[in-house]
Amino acid sequence: MDTSDKVFGKKDKYESPAIKNYTAAKKAFDEGDYSESLRLQTFAFCIDPDFTPTYELAVLTLEKLGAHDEASLFKNAITDFNNYKPFYDLGHHFINADNYRMAIPFLQRSLILSRNSLGVAMELAIAYTAQFQPEKGMELLKRI
Repeated sequence: MDTSDKVFGKKDKYESPAIKNYTAAKKAFDEGDYSESLRLQTFAFCIDPDFTPTYELAVLTLEKLGAHDEASLFKNAITDFNNYKPFYDLGHHFINADNYRMAIPFLQRSLILSRNSLGVAMELAIAYTAQFQPEKGMELLKRI
């Protein structure tokens, strides 16, 4: 039984396009390379923000790195996975940290769960614009 299974319980892991990045991140974590694990998790979140094992690994990794406040944001997302607010909070956190690439998948999930909240759409449009995709942000706002 691996560390995340001990903490969060064994889960059926569905096939996800993020599994390759998750597996590499898990390997780096198991080897004690927490910074590399976190870097690889970024790719997994961008590929599939619905893949819950990546959130579990993020909590463990961030706690090892002493980033307890950020780990709490991921714990909240796991606890309330079908509520838009924890994902909005994650996205907003990464916007404030100027990590727009990481903000996008969480804000996308938040937008879906919020049923197209204008506030969430605005944050997502900001993240798209900061990633040099202003047309994507404008298109999103026109649809909302």
